[in-house]
Amino acid sequence: MPQKIIHITPVFYPYMSGMSRACWMYASYLAKRGFDVSILTPSYDGKEKIENIQAVRVEYLRPYIKWGNGAFTPRILSRLQELCGEGCLVHLHLPFFGFQEIFALFLLAGGKKRLKCRIVVQFHHDPELSGLRKAIEKISYFFVKYLFEKADWILVSSIDYARESRWLGNFIEKYKTKIIEIPFAVDIDAYQKERKIDKSKEEIRFLFVGALDKAHNFKGIDVLIYALDNLFKKRAELRERLKVYVVGKGDLLAYYKDLSQKMELAENIEFLGFVSDDFLKELYTICDAFVFPSVNKAEAFGIAVLEAMAGGLPVICSRLPGVVSLVEEENLLFTPGDYIDLSQKIEIFMSNRNYYYNIGLKNRQKVVNRYNINLIIDKIIEKYYM
Repeated sequence: MPQKIIHITPVFYPYMSGMSRACWMYASYLAKRGFDVSILTPSYDGKEKIENIQAVRVEYLRPYIKWGNGAFTPRILSRLQELCGEGCLVHLHLPFFGFQEIFALFLLAGGKKRLKCRIVVQFHHDPELSGLRKAIEKISYFFVKYLFEKADWILVSSIDYARESRWLGNFIEKYKTKIIEIPFAVDIDAYQKERKIDKSKEEIRFLFVGALDKAHNFKGIDVLIYALDNLFKKRAELRERLKVYVVGKGDLLAYYKDLSQKMELAENIEFLGFVSDDFLKELYTICDAFVFPSVNKAEAFGIAVLEAMAGGLPVICSRLPGVVSLVEEENLLFTPGDYIDLSQKIEIFMSNRNYYYNIGLKNRQKVVNRYNINLIIDKIIEKYYM
């Protein structure tokens, strides 16, 4: 039985992303179950440090080169060899450009026997790159294929997404006995059961949560802005009734603010920046719906969607593989990147708010039944031990 678990991730707190949140979800709850859990991750300020967070040891290691969410970090491999031993388990989060290539070469040279460990690969999503980075992706994919081969288990958040994946889709049959669907999860007890919605009020509040940096330009905030502009051109009277709260920060925040002002939407879109977990959960109780306008398969599941559902919100969502496994309400799904379709879904919601309020209640129950953190951790431990 693996008592020591080492997570390797390209991003971690304070950088907010779906991958960092998923890694922390696993690590923190496994630590609560008595496992010795460490996280190895690049230090993006270049300074090496060790932090102990809720019984999880987090080592931030200096990369030689960093770009976007990739980092050439041989130090992770050296620390991994120092930490690993009999019964250890390595949980690698992919994609991790700059380390996945090093680790594949290490395994090719017989490194798995030297580590004396089992290897779990958590495949989060396909990279969506362009230009020179696209060429780098093609080279890196050669090494990733070898990681899939050497892994004991390949975890995916959605088997539907895995089938559609450029990276993993061709291996579904070959590795069908070790590709396991284990969705992400939330602590349902951390979310209030009752919402503070006054269904008689005129104003309808929508919520978006996501990183607003170049690495997450697929989140589709610009699509949402164009959708509102299109909606108000058609239904000007809705301008007085609609409010969107945008939670998140990043180097594109100023661009999105400027775009909303140019379209005269500053009164309708409020950019809140980074907010505390407590304030975010309060937003779930006062907002009417969650909007998730991601545009491509760099979005594989949508932890933010899951959290909104735990808060009892209906979700207006892009029709993307993986994400649609969460959202079943057909009338709230729209074509990725299609701002006209999104504006129509927002209009449908505003015309039927009371109906969709009940959909939000069903969403919360769905999370209780399928995506509660303790249920998911039980499944992960079962795979670790098999």
